[in-house]
Amino acid sequence: MCLYIQILHACNWKLASQGFLFWNESKMSKYNDITQPPPPLPSPTLVELEDGLKLLLPLTRRGHGPGIILLTPNSDDPLAIREGVPSLLVKWAEEGYAVAGIEERALGKSTASSLLKSAVDAISRCEKCEPKDNIGLVCKLKTPALPLTSTLGYRS
Repeated sequence: MCLYIQILHACNWKLASQGFLFWNESKMSKYNDITQPPPPLPSPTLVELEDGLKLLLPLTRRGHGPGIILLTPNSDDPLAIREGVPSLLVKWAEEGYAVAGIEERALGKSTASSLLKSAVDAISRCEKCEPKDNIGLVCKLKTPALPLTSTLGYRS
């Protein structure tokens, strides 16, 4: 019973004297009011920072989330949904991330370090990104991104 109450306490529930469970109202401020309709889903807001470097804000009702940098293949339409499958940027934004996408073609036009710096700066300035002190990095390139991996200090 003690462990059960501790778990309930950790989940913000309290046990009434009659044995009923009630949600702890004092911790409700970060949650939406369930008596009201949910906020609408946001429209995709794609910001082109430079050729091959884009920023997509989170596509969740919460409206904010952590930052992530995606290294992706070139795309004519980064917001495309083909046969029910969203593009990489859209998929991560739907999961609640503020996404900076670096396309493969950008690696030929700018240095890898300047692209990473631009992506990190864009995410840091993004008001929809929190926390700002941690940013993920995912590489979905089929060919090795040698300039980028050497910039990050990776050695094969």
